[in-house]
Amino acid sequence: MINVARYDFKINLVPASRPRVSKFGTYYSKTYQSFKDSMRVIVSNTEFNKVESGPVHVYTRAYKQMPKSWSKKEKDKMRGTFVITNVGDNDNIEKAAWDPLNGFAWEDDCQIAWNETKVTWHDEGSFYIVVSKL
Repeated sequence: MINVARYDFKINLVPASRPRVSKFGTYYSKTYQSFKDSMRVIVSNTEFNKVESGPVHVYTRAYKQMPKSWSKKEKDKMRGTFVITNVGDNDNIEKAAWDPLNGFAWEDDCQIAWNETKVTWHDEGSFYIVVSKL
């Protein structure tokens, strides 16, 4: 049984998008679907210390990649500051980060009884998750 485990992911976290429905079926945006596919590969090649049951605390730290269109001056000003945009709410960021870990880091994300999420601008996109058994 683990007490604390940290998992690092060197991929730009894409907030979960709302599923779209058409006459051909349900689908996600191409960028989110691409992220989900990449995470599936990463997770399948990662060794996890799974929390089988009981409540867990999850700390999520996401580094959102700054747009390439920003000037060097703007990037220097924004680096390390909190991300406040209408592109992805915290709950969508958490969903994108946590859903691929169901069955790997924990049995199901319903075990998450306490969570903290911090999202800041950075040069490269990545995120890490710290899981603690409560």
